[in-house]
Amino acid sequence: MSKKVVTVSTIDDSLKFPLKLVEKLYKKLMMRMDFELSPENITTYLVTLMQIVEGIKTLKGQDKKNLVIQVMEFLIIERIRDDNIYKQQLSLLVKLTIPELIDMIISIDRKKMKIKIKKIFSNCLCI
Repeated sequence: MSKKVVTVSTIDDSLKFPLKLVEKLYKKLMMRMDFELSPENITTYLVTLMQIVEGIKTLKGQDKKNLVIQVMEFLIIERIRDDNIYKQQLSLLVKLTIPELIDMIISIDRKKMKIKIKKIFSNCLCI
């Protein structure tokens, strides 16, 4: 009997995760999120999923990132049923922005990147 696997559609590599794992993480995510997925709240889904995946001690860095991306793609497939154009747009958003966003969130979390909004705004406003 063969195991069902899901392939991550990243440019760098193609890592396969068991479908059961992807579905399990998806279900955990859905238990925490009680609102419809949209471009406006996709980062809320992302951060929540990253917190869930962080608990998987058998995976490290890039594998966790790939798993998060795969679950986000699975989320779109499962949550957006009727509108294929909207589904394609959300999927493209995930593929183009989520990998970089994950890296930025991790950098901020590890305090490797600081966001000094007050300083940025004062420079823009010549204050």
